[in-house]
Amino acid sequence: MGARTTAEKFIPYAPRHTVSLGIHYERRLHSRLIDRIFAAAQYNGVGPIHWTEANDIRQPFYHTLDARAGIGSRRPHMLPRRPKT
Repeated sequence: MGARTTAEKFIPYAPRHTVSLGIHYERRLHSRLIDRIFAAAQYNGVGPIHWTEANDIRQPFYHTLDARAGIGSRRPHMLPRRPKT
């Protein structure tokens, strides 16, 4: 019977590679209604992931991209209100 070796095996549940990159942009405005506009993006990549000690179940590398954009105001009472019906 041959000896079992783990020399070429990967640790289960631990991704072999991870990568993350983010960017955020914000512009301050001098407006009565809006104080700022902003946009942000985040890229994440993970994998491959082995799900068993035998490394026979493997999830390939995958990516996600998240994005946000919006406006902001510190004076909510200055925003236009909906007319009452």
